[in-house]
Amino acid sequence: PYFSCRVLEKVQGSEWKVEKLGAREGVKTVNVTVKILDVNDPPEFRPPVLVVYKDENLPSGTFVGKVTAFDNDKAFPNTFRYSIGKDVAEWVRIDYKTGEVKTKKILDRESPHVINNMYNITVLATDDGVPALTGTGTLAVILKDLNDNVPELQSNFTSVCESDSEQTISIAIEDKDLDPFSGPFHFELLDSEDYLLGRWTVEEK
Repeated sequence: PYFSCRVLEKVQGSEWKVEKLGAREGVKTVNVTVKILDVNDPPEFRPPVLVVYKDENLPSGTFVGKVTAFDNDKAFPNTFRYSIGKDVAEWVRIDYKTGEVKTKKILDRESPHVINNMYNITVLATDDGVPALTGTGTLAVILKDLNDNVPELQSNFTSVCESDSEQTISIAIEDKDLDPFSGPFHFELLDSEDYLLGRWTVEEK
């Protein structure tokens, strides 16, 4: 039956308070069939975030991963093409038909674009509908550290005042690699002159 009501109070963020006035006489009910027309929807990546694990320093042309998008439309069996949306270091390329991602440059874990060993790539899938729509996914590459960085002195120069007593100089070393590739370090004096070797020693701490 068809009912009508009168609003008693409009409550913001909640149900309104109304008064039901009852069914209207002489009103009949009928069944109504609603046909929902399909419209073009953007492709969806499954999974929306694909995580892969790779060693750093892989050569150009190495397979990284394959992203896959799906089109849920029934009336619009669209085809779509893959592309790269965001690749800040410009390390990879994608096959527009298959979604296979390969390297075009060497992946470097120590790059400022890698956060917590992870490099994120935004991938796109664009259908051929009217209008054309685009779905977005993410390829997250976890880079394994390799021993590819030499230890470096934080300063290549230091000074000490001349004195008859023993003097100590601290040398700070930095290595961008992670453990176990970032220490401990071994130090030695390379100058073979007796003057140097007789007056300086190196202690590892």
